[in-house]
Amino acid sequence: MPGKTGKTGVNKEAATMTLPNPIEVPDPNIDEPALPEPIPEQDPPSTPPPNETPVGDPPANAPPVTV
Repeated sequence: MPGKTGKTGVNKEAATMTLPNPIEVPDPNIDEPALPEPIPEQDPPSTPPPNETPVGDPPANAPPVTV
């Protein structure tokens, strides 16, 4: 009968295609994983220092300009 396997009941082609289970090696750092050092943020300051005034912007205490 077509489609039947051998006497052992195992398809030989399928048996050769299966891979052996890899040996699992426990992670040595399972309790203390090696994490990369946090990189300090290097963002520029959002506001200029008090002794520097931004170019082109009027001071906060200046009266509004009317045309």
